[in-house]
Amino acid sequence: MPSAAILEVRGLTKRFGGLTAVSSLGFEVREGEILGMIGPNGAGKSTTFNLIAGTYAATQGEVRFAGEQILGLPPHRIAARGVMRTFQHNRPITFWSGRIRDLLPVSGRWWEEEPCARRRKGESAPQS
Repeated sequence: MPSAAILEVRGLTKRFGGLTAVSSLGFEVREGEILGMIGPNGAGKSTTFNLIAGTYAATQGEVRFAGEQILGLPPHRIAARGVMRTFQHNRPITFWSGRIRDLLPVSGRWWEEEPCARRRKGESAPQS
């Protein structure tokens, strides 16, 4: 018996003005399954990942993770549920002059309060 889908995408659409980057996309990923997305440049692959991760707002559609609707949530809330976008880099980061531990808290789980609220209060990350 197949396992339930951990990620469900239904009717996902993103329009940028008159350009439709993603049109009525639908797929499921079951727990333990590996799913690839291939296509030429401009096919909407990165846009799809940005929609799922909350970086872009969808024009329409539905995205569920573990049965919960995540489309429309801010990226840090989606990351807190375990879904986030990563980027492929073919060489080490050379422009960063800070400490590596300053790069690690990108998941949104490193502090209980929202990052924007901390910035408004002038607070920074805890020092170890």
